Amino acid sequence: MSDLDSMVLKRLERIREMPQSQRRRALLKTIFAAALAPWNLPSARAASREVLFTDYPFKLGVASGFPSESGMTLWTRLCPDPMNDGGMGVMQVPMDWEVASDEAFSNVVQRGTWYAMAGLGHSAHVPVTGLEPDRWYFYRFIAGGETSPVGRTRTLPSPGAAMSQLRFGLASCQHFEMGYFSAYRHMQADAPDLVLFVGDYIYEYNAAAGRVRRHAHAEPYSLAEYRARYAQYGVDSDLQTMRQSAPWAMTVDDHEVMNDWADDVGEGLDPSFVARRAAGLQAYFENMPLPMSALLKNGRLALNRSLQAGSLAGFHILDDRQYRSPIACSRPGMGGSVFAAKDQDCPERLDAKRTMLDAGGAMQVSVLASDRGALSLGGAAGARSKLGSLDGAHDVVLRAGGGALEVQAGEQLRRLRVVAPAAAGGTRAAPIELH
Repeated sequence: MSDLDSMVLKRLERIREMPQSQRRRALLKTIFAAALAPWNLPSARAASREVLFTDYPFKLGVASGFPSESGMTLWTRLCPDPMNDGGMGVMQVPMDWEVASDEAFSNVVQRGTWYAMAGLGHSAHVPVTGLEPDRWYFYRFIAGGETSPVGRTRTLPSPGAAMSQLRFGLASCQHFEMGYFSAYRHMQADAPDLVLFVGDYIYEYNAAAGRVRRHAHAEPYSLAEYRARYAQYGVDSDLQTMRQSAPWAMTVDDHEVMNDWADDVGEGLDPSFVARRAAGLQAYFENMPLPMSALLKNGRLALNRSLQAGSLAGFHILDDRQYRSPIACSRPGMGGSVFAAKDQDCPERLDAKRTMLDAGGAMQVSVLASDRGALSLGGAAGARSKLGSLDGAHDVVLRAGGGALEVQAGEQLRRLRVVAPAAAGGTRAAPIELH
């Protein structure tokens, strides 16, 4: 019999001897004490074995993200019933985690315990440090006697280290209803060292007839509804396998919240949009291998980040949704969706005061990873990418910063003497031309 069982039985015996008027209150205290047992017993690891799940809790798999030369963030989310509120209730659960140099875990090099909280959807965002640079590792989680799938991740080469190649995959715009995610099988076969996901991890739309498969729930507005949408995407086997196969770095586009939002402005100018954005971004955080530092107290996320892979490549992950100027030249009564595509029809978008990044337009770029389907950085001392635009509309959105932004970007690239600047966004990647 465990310490937890003994504690509960002793308290129940005392309750039987109490007057009827005191029993209910004492019973509630006992239940509360049992729920807090992992923090009261000498060994949190022993207490974790007392957690009982209604079903296998790691149905959303595992993932790793934002690697450095010495570590990365490890992710999972306890979710035994993905399509019905997760099936976890409000209990907090200790999870053991392990990192090993081999898939059999015969050489565990790092381990620890993470406490999964209901307030964050029982997700884990474990910061791992102290690893060797430029090598593969394996990791797993253990909770309530259940073990997660084994994930594979790697550290980046040390800054400045000589290297001849780095293979990375690029993904975005995965609409569950529009097709299967079988492209990830090909990506996995290519064995990338890193995966960049540059926006539209989910689509928020209602289910539509005649599609390959259907969204199970209505368009999300609340945190619970966004969690359900992420859970449906998360159980896709191809997506899950790719997330377990290599570290990821990611940023948002619009559909993680709603179509064509920008800063505090939603597509339909809904006065409650800020609350909806906070719900959508929190659900995004809960389902991504993002570090805890990405979660801000104001309902936003800190997504602008950089990765350095030896002397070969630098990656700058940009957020051009949360802090940008509202979309220019929208249709009357709308905050997005339809806008003019030509300069002469929309002079507002050439206003030098407009911004995409709220950073004065200065971008130090080696590989620019964002949700934009195009780069059009022209101007007297500007830069231009042959990436092209997928739909015209996104090209206009990108250029909303105006001529000043374009010139500053080109000047920064020249000053830094970047050998081969490139852009990775939308569904394409291409060099940046300076001119």
